[in-house]
Amino acid sequence: MQTLKRLLIPVTTAMAAFLCGPAPAQSVSGVPTSWAIQNYVPNQVVLYYTGSSCTSGALTFPSTAVQADQDRLLAVILTAKTAGQQVTIYYSVSGSSCVISSFILQ
Repeated sequence: MQTLKRLLIPVTTAMAAFLCGPAPAQSVSGVPTSWAIQNYVPNQVVLYYTGSSCTSGALTFPSTAVQADQDRLLAVILTAKTAGQQVTIYYSVSGSSCVISSFILQ
């Protein structure tokens, strides 16, 4: 019985941690023809009118994002606008901001 208890406690703890983890990211998908891209000095790229749940459909990068992340997003959005391809952006809502966690050109 003691062996069973020693086995079950870590297993149930791990399962609880997995099941009670952070909420999955929300996403927005589409051909970004109506999305606006704004660059704020010194280097903060913000997307508007994306259809996200935030004010004006705004999506921003977290403060930990590096310039290369923003450059890649800009390249993906411009490519999708030009080629008429779909983009999916995953984000989390943090207070009143929608923070980008990842994106993909499809």
